[in-house]
Amino acid sequence: MKNRVVKMLQLECRVDRGLLPSGRASERYALMTLKMPEVGSTPSRLPVNLSLILDRSGSMEGEKLQFVKRAVAHTLRHLTPSDMASIVAYDDEVEVLAPAFKVTPENTMVALENVEKMWAGGKTNLSHGWFTGCDQIADHIGAGIINRALVLTDGLANEGLTDVDMLVEQARQLRIRGITTSTFGVGFDFNQFLLQRIADAGGGHFYFIDDPEVIPAFFHSELGEMLSTVAKDVVVEIGVPNGASVEPLNGVPREISEHRRVRILLGDAFSGQTREVVLRVELPSFQRNQHLLLPVALQYEDTLEARRVTVDQPGIIFETADEAQCRAQRTDEDVLRAACRSEVDRAKMEALFREYEGDLAGADDSLLVAETTILALLPPGAARPLVEEIGQMSDVLHLGMNDVGRKEQHYRVYRTQRSRPKPGTGPQVI
Repeated sequence: MKNRVVKMLQLECRVDRGLLPSGRASERYALMTLKMPEVGSTPSRLPVNLSLILDRSGSMEGEKLQFVKRAVAHTLRHLTPSDMASIVAYDDEVEVLAPAFKVTPENTMVALENVEKMWAGGKTNLSHGWFTGCDQIADHIGAGIINRALVLTDGLANEGLTDVDMLVEQARQLRIRGITTSTFGVGFDFNQFLLQRIADAGGGHFYFIDDPEVIPAFFHSELGEMLSTVAKDVVVEIGVPNGASVEPLNGVPREISEHRRVRILLGDAFSGQTREVVLRVELPSFQRNQHLLLPVALQYEDTLEARRVTVDQPGIIFETADEAQCRAQRTDEDVLRAACRSEVDRAKMEALFREYEGDLAGADDSLLVAETTILALLPPGAARPLVEEIGQMSDVLHLGMNDVGRKEQHYRVYRTQRSRPKPGTGPQVI
């Protein structure tokens, strides 16, 4: 039983072409597929240390706030006395409605009574609310616990710390400390790119909620994944030779360690999940008949023993050859299709951001680069659907989008890039 997760976690890494032309730089794609074990419901799941951080600014008044209250009640009902929870409400001021408590029936009743009294008014000091909730988590942080902040807002961060890069850096620092942040944007007035970047840097997930009525269902989805976690803080570490680079195209964060090892940060993983990450590998010139190995290691916290595990994997292997051999080599079409899909999604996300910033010419440039790449990699028949998709995005951008369309397009691309299930279709809380 002790090594159950270690034995069942599977990482496969394939490349589009394994031969490199000798004497000149080259570019290749790699496809990493991480498969999580199917683990049935078990009382030995990791305990949760959760903070619900709720926007109560003036724009939340009415049905938004009522559905938030339902979501809190629903979430707490599915936790047990082995779990910790706290509830923070914020507008331009912050109130701890329920300091960190063991989720017993008695404590839950008191917490929900305070939540019911929550009213809406004021501006949006997202940073102060978020940091206060994380302080509640930090008081009870520990190994073998899922420490997560759920931050919900329907507006722009217009009080407190509002600098995007600084907020993203805070999310990264919190993740290093062991606190994951997931974000929930409600309605059409929040900055989707800010909430997405906070969630990415914080190791969590971003959600776009267009209808307040489904706020409880979205909390339910996030909770279902948390309670089905089979591996915490999953990292794929790749050794990179001098002059080479490895970049994930799916928008997942990466770090470069001291010894030129690229760390792909995949966050927590739930039962039965499959994650695909496409890597663009740029390689310098090598002499002929050289073998090149990029070592790969899979790292994560074993949920059964609450200990960090490192498992060496078969590395990414290349070999140099002459031009004729390189032209004649077989291509892994699945890897190439996945790479082209990722290139398109990456370009669409960049284009959406540039359009949001008012740079329509920059959006066009992003799409054009992706189109050129696709046409160079795929035969015309295979490239056509992706090229048409790029053209459709360009048409949408030039016709003009409202805030609803921007957020819908952004969330659709985000879920595709991150292999995220549609809320309500992932692990369910019973």
